[in-house]
Amino acid sequence: MRPALETADVTIEFDADEVSGSAGCNLYFGSYSARKDGTFLVDNVAWTEMACLKPGVMEQEQQFLNTLLQAKSYDVSDDTLTIGGGGGSLVFAPQ
Repeated sequence: MRPALETADVTIEFDADEVSGSAGCNLYFGSYSARKDGTFLVDNVAWTEMACLKPGVMEQEQQFLNTLLQAKSYDVSDDTLTIGGGGGSLVFAPQ
């Protein structure tokens, strides 16, 4: 697992059946469904398309979005959300 770059805030927010946040440079938004059995699916995702010049930010953002788009499962443990799919995981912990 690789930690997020300190120079690029990656966030995720849930509201009803919508997901949104910052992918580090660009904003993203879409719909999601989460079931009690741990199934998690994301759909209709779009994002802004600005270029960021800080080293590594665009690469991290693309990896984040690819993993989110391939999401299949989620788990919440000790206030930490883990989303998995496509051979990768996204881990969100409160700050």
